[in-house]
Amino acid sequence: MLLPVNRRSVMGDYVNKFGTNLVALNTIAAVAILSIMSVIYTFT
Repeated sequence: MLLPVNRRSVMGDYVNKFGTNLVALNTIAAVAILSIMSVIYTFT
């Protein structure tokens, strides 16, 4: 979902700015890390 909202051909003038992308990437990283930790703790 992050890739299409960064394409000017799709979103026009409403494309994401740097700060929005930074927050989104941090959120994605946090969710991925927590998911991996959850799987590890489930099976150990």
